[in-house]
Amino acid sequence: MQSEMRKHVEQRCHVLDFVSYRGYLADVFKCCRDFDAKYSYRKFSEDLGFSKTNALLRIVNGERNLGEKGISSICEALGLKKLKRQFFAALVKFENAREMEQREKSLLKLKSVRQKAIEDEGGRKSLEFFGEWYHPIINELVGKKVFYEDPSWIASRLYRRILPQQIKQSLKLLSEIGFIQWSEQAQRYIPAKQKSRVEEKVVQFASVFFHQEMMDMAKHSLTTTPAELRDINAVTISIHKKDIAKIKEMIATMCEKALQLETQGEAGSADIFQLNIQFFPLTTGVGDDNENE
Repeated sequence: MQSEMRKHVEQRCHVLDFVSYRGYLADVFKCCRDFDAKYSYRKFSEDLGFSKTNALLRIVNGERNLGEKGISSICEALGLKKLKRQFFAALVKFENAREMEQREKSLLKLKSVRQKAIEDEGGRKSLEFFGEWYHPIINELVGKKVFYEDPSWIASRLYRRILPQQIKQSLKLLSEIGFIQWSEQAQRYIPAKQKSRVEEKVVQFASVFFHQEMMDMAKHSLTTTPAELRDINAVTISIHKKDIAKIKEMIATMCEKALQLETQGEAGSADIFQLNIQFFPLTTGVGDDNENE
């Protein structure tokens, strides 16, 4: 790859911002195409250490997996060193893994490397905040009319049990991030008047851990939460690609309406609930087959 093109890529595509190595490679190719309108996937494959074929196009499209040799070639070609190289390798192992245990192990490695790569302490704390399901919940509890920082009291309010030490560490983290503050007048933690803003790129990466935790809690609620306090619904449907945006709009509207209920009611004296909505494909290429007939 030409030095000027690589510099162009390095300035615009940061591997640490991705949760998919295929997505990263697709963005790298887009940057190369922006630099040179005639740039092809065959040239892309050659520049990244492969033969002059569409090998990388097949990898990006999910038709092939990237192997150990390919990891080394790509890191060398794109100048990925130290933490970036470790992160890219962990991305590949995470996305290629078939067994859930292996995926979880790779995800923890990604989190560890990403945390080390964050230069400011605030960013590292933000990643830690989204890494455990109970941090956002305790943060919400602090905003209630009645709140005691006693770990036993907090633990008794949670459906899923955690250790007193975890609660103490959570309150400490929330205070350090700037989400809560100690009030001498009230003699308790209260929501911070001016809450710190979390870096968007950190949120994008950390949200993967947060959603995994919340989906896991939804699974547990099937057997641990009374039916009258939960609702689990699912439909399996056939949707054309042109209608995906409509489904996403419906989901966004549903979330907005739920938030309106919170703001219109007395949220300070209400229990905390989680509303999860997932929408994802179960097959691939079926619609394309029909269009080609």
